[in-house]
Amino acid sequence: MVKVCRRMADDLRWEHGQGMPPVMLTGGGGDIVSVTREEAAIRMDAQADRWEEEIRTGVLNLHDRRLIGAA
Repeated sequence: MVKVCRRMADDLRWEHGQGMPPVMLTGGGGDIVSVTREEAAIRMDAQADRWEEEIRTGVLNLHDRRLIGAA
């Protein structure tokens, strides 16, 4: 997951630099928001950080696991 999140963040930053439009994201409560691709990249990096912390500490990343239905 760490590698995927980092790659997606890189791709989103590149797309943002190309002037691509915002993306739609869903939150844990089902809300849908529009964010720039740069903001989406920041969020993907934060998710990667949480997965890295899980690896480092052994404490499950319940935040993202719940969002993907794995907790």
